Amino acid sequence: MEDKIQKILFYYSANKKSVALESQMIIFKDFGFDVSILTSCDKGVLHENLEIKGIKTYHIPRNYLFKITSFNYIINFIYILWFTKKHKINFIFAHLHLPCFVSSYAQYFTKSKFLFFRHNCSWFNNEDILLEDQNKNERKIDALINKRANKIIVPSKGVKDYMVEYENVNSEKIDILHYVYDFKLYELENKNKLDELNKKYENKFILLMASRMVKYKRHFIVLEVLKELVKEINNLHLILLDEGPEMGVLKEYVKNNNLSEHVDFVGFTSDFLEYMTVADVLIQPSMTDASNSVAKEMGMLSKVIMVSENVGDYSEYIKNEENGFLLPIHNTKYFLRKYILDLFHNRYDKNNLGINLRKTIINNFTFGENQKKEYQDFIRKHLQS
Repeated sequence: MEDKIQKILFYYSANKKSVALESQMIIFKDFGFDVSILTSCDKGVLHENLEIKGIKTYHIPRNYLFKITSFNYIINFIYILWFTKKHKINFIFAHLHLPCFVSSYAQYFTKSKFLFFRHNCSWFNNEDILLEDQNKNERKIDALINKRANKIIVPSKGVKDYMVEYENVNSEKIDILHYVYDFKLYELENKNKLDELNKKYENKFILLMASRMVKYKRHFIVLEVLKELVKEINNLHLILLDEGPEMGVLKEYVKNNNLSEHVDFVGFTSDFLEYMTVADVLIQPSMTDASNSVAKEMGMLSKVIMVSENVGDYSEYIKNEENGFLLPIHNTKYFLRKYILDLFHNRYDKNNLGINLRKTIINNFTFGENQKKEYQDFIRKHLQS
């Protein structure tokens, strides 16, 4: 009887907490599938959270891996084939670049069915900030996956439209499965930290960026606007979460422009909810997003967000100046400066914007009847046909 239960393996390449992924796995488990996860990295918080929910977790042992990336692709290729055969996996949900790239070859050597989940969407059309394509290698991998994958699953219409228009992918090859969040998985775990932050940032107007420090996230635009605005708003402060290859250059800019008293580099932290709670506004002028989770998390906290227009799914649920602000990808600095000043001077009702966003997030990204039907339709189309 046990063998008749359909088995889904999530093949992933990270180990940090991901409520969107955890929520999705729990949904498929509740629909009666035997769900497990295999990561190409060591176990971490993600694995711990899933094991508490009764989901089996596995990882490729570190001693199997090499420092040379190309060797790791080969190890992953061999391991995923061995794993699917050993555990009699029916469906592999490949997420992120390494698993999807490896799966694009492995699919020809197993009876298991592969679905390719796309999480990235990087625009390259803003000559003001990006004079050359920063993600050439990523685009080459995307092109190969697009060619080899039988079915690609994306989290938003924006990503699908981008792939069809700019990557020339047949629309019939792409299906949408929206992220759904179990917001009960979020909790403020460190009250002492929250008290500390409230005291530290008392009487400050806090801007928050929670993005990997790469050029496509456009931290420099925010820093340039901050440099102008601190002349008018002395208590303006920017908190930067996460890390990345641009961190050193960003720190140098902050130092050279006497912004150290107005900027905190926090790095990666498990206390991200505590920082979100003390923030006034989330700033995300990114040109590479699919369906950003931080925006939803801030929404559940009834906070104000400023996000990129027509990037990822932002324009699908943000109504400009009603439940947030949409930043055009051209002339971004002008609108960013304007909206920050307008909020600071109470030209918009910050509380009302946050309340409206929270309602939007609950209606669109929690597991209600519409979302249940979407997942049932997905199962019928891809897992029962």
